[in-house]
Amino acid sequence: MPDNSEYKYLKFKEGTVTVKPSSRKDWSGSSVQIILLAGPTGAGKSSFLEALSGDKSLGISKNQLAGVTQAVVAYEIQNAVFQMSGEDDICLLDSPGFSDSEISDSEIVEMVKKWLADHNANALHNLLYFCPITDIRLPGSRRKTIEMLKSFIKASSSSVDLTNNGSLTVVTTMWDNVWNDRTEQRAEKNYTQLKDVVFKDMISKGAGIVRFMNTQKSSFDILDACREHWGKASGNAYSAYRNEGALGKTFYGYLLYADLLGRVEQAQQLKRILEFDLTQTRVLEDSTLTEITEASWQANERLLRKFKGQVKAFGEPPDGMPMIVFEDVSMSTRLREAIRRQRVKLKIGWVRGPRKVVYGIFHFKKRRS
Repeated sequence: MPDNSEYKYLKFKEGTVTVKPSSRKDWSGSSVQIILLAGPTGAGKSSFLEALSGDKSLGISKNQLAGVTQAVVAYEIQNAVFQMSGEDDICLLDSPGFSDSEISDSEIVEMVKKWLADHNANALHNLLYFCPITDIRLPGSRRKTIEMLKSFIKASSSSVDLTNNGSLTVVTTMWDNVWNDRTEQRAEKNYTQLKDVVFKDMISKGAGIVRFMNTQKSSFDILDACREHWGKASGNAYSAYRNEGALGKTFYGYLLYADLLGRVEQAQQLKRILEFDLTQTRVLEDSTLTEITEASWQANERLLRKFKGQVKAFGEPPDGMPMIVFEDVSMSTRLREAIRRQRVKLKIGWVRGPRKVVYGIFHFKKRRS
């Protein structure tokens, strides 16, 4: 059993400390602490759970780069609690990866809210944001997600002066992959940027930033630190009663809506490209290439329908944002029209030129009838 004297809030009971999927239906009451694990795919959320359990055989982190977690999954810590005036059971919510191309941030936020409602939990006490320290740069999509999560937390703050910033702890990961001076210098530079630039506004008001070394002791240290920061905050990371109004009236709602519109636009652009490619493959009568392109089109079409549906389900758009009405045309109609307009004749093979004979694909304009 770990030494209780090393920790201020985390207390261990007799038996092995481990983590297991939660079957508990009711997480209401004041003797619980619910912690959301958030971050991009592959950031180390699953590795944190496995390290905390001390058992890699759980298989939580297998193939994590493929974005395995597609729903909010609750885990309970066994034989460890937070202790202050009483004992608080600890629930860890593992969420799908934010900043993912196939699942919107809006969808993940709604998943978290639904889980809380379904389990009679009116608050999300802490948010651990996992951030790989070995990244060469912080992508724009991830910066947008970070700003959304920061505003998501601030929306549950008591006031401007009495903030709940302490409910956020930034967990920097991949330190065990820092092997040489060059990667160490880059990691330290990234850590400084996160602390002094990206999260400076919240850290200055109580948020924490820690290093995860991929060990069980390190995971214990992080839980103890996040509980200490939360104890100094005036409010939880998310409180249902402070978010009873329309989502579009919040700043994080504005950012979620903007993200959805961006995803729809990106998917529509890809759709046009793929439909043009299909006209080419069909004119060329290349069945293999046509099959590959059609599969890509279908996958993109599913995403486009999903993101459009999320825009519609959002309800009234935020102030300054347009109400979007989608008009769709079937692929078959688009392709027939595109092929009709494609007034070219293709010849594949040898063609005699002015000076030499060459092999390739050649386009000849069709004569208008």
